[in-house]
Amino acid sequence: MRTISIGSCFSKRVAVKVAGAKLVSSVYHNRSDVLLHTLQTNGLAQRSLADICSYLSVPAEPDDPFSPYSILSNQSREGLGLHDLPNGIALLQALRTSSVDLILLDNFVDLVGRLTETEVGNYFCKHERFVPPSNSRLGPRLLPDQAARNFEWIVADLIRRQPGALIVMLQFPINNYPSDDRRQWGWDFRDALNLPDAVLNIPVRRVRADGVPYHFASSEYVRYARQIDDALGGGIRLGTE
Repeated sequence: MRTISIGSCFSKRVAVKVAGAKLVSSVYHNRSDVLLHTLQTNGLAQRSLADICSYLSVPAEPDDPFSPYSILSNQSREGLGLHDLPNGIALLQALRTSSVDLILLDNFVDLVGRLTETEVGNYFCKHERFVPPSNSRLGPRLLPDQAARNFEWIVADLIRRQPGALIVMLQFPINNYPSDDRRQWGWDFRDALNLPDAVLNIPVRRVRADGVPYHFASSEYVRYARQIDDALGGGIRLGTE
């Protein structure tokens, strides 16, 4: 079952636990406004990884999937959808040339992400080894209703491109965050989001953390995967194995 994950390690870790899923593309840490623009322009506005890293003075570290280089690679023209997936397919190519069965999205980057705004584009690269250029600025977080509108457009576009796929929206769990404003952001996003009935929209739920607020016990990913298994078995989507 050909599967795409879009968001963070949350959707990716759930995806690999869905019965029969084969991850063919994995988009990592693209905030919804950036991803929306990429889909709207079919990637024509994206820069190459070499250009991005040259401007931002980021050294090549391809063997570390969580280095600034690898994070930025998944925001580049050639790397979008290939995060820690050496045999994968770039997102736009997968959407254009493949019959996809399952697409998982999560909103983690919208919940926490501020973009480094530069002359060559806006990028998410929260990392202790990343030093932003002196002429850049750290932009604001998205408001919940902005993020909700972006995801509504993204989901509509994915339905248009892959009408046979089951699309799953995983609203990122917020109960482990100590900050009241992050928890409130999650609730406000839930209330603002309006998706078609054919989309499996899993709202925020309480989960057990695994050391940090944004990683969870393995059993929690399994719980999400089983809900998706049930939806697939129930015939919600018409895709093929």
